Amino acid sequence: MDNSETENLDLKYRKNFLYFLEKSKQNKSTTICFIQNAKNMTTDVNIEAYEPSLKHLAVSNLQTPIGLQKQAILRSNDIECIKFSKQ
Repeated sequence: MDNSETENLDLKYRKNFLYFLEKSKQNKSTTICFIQNAKNMTTDVNIEAYEPSLKHLAVSNLQTPIGLQKQAILRSNDIECIKFSKQ
């Protein structure tokens, strides 16, 4: 991979990251797909905050099999996808 290809990828990743930050700030209801006990789970949450490294997300209103968790911390490694609702 030459230097220009690397720069293009860096630009793409930077744009995607900025898009994520903006959308997570705008949307109150966000769908998160994650792995829990080796099962794929999908739930709607509110993203409240995240570490600058994005290793963890603080969420609220997380619906789990054992009930509603008003506040929770999710490891980003467990998250498979994040879908923002259209507003």
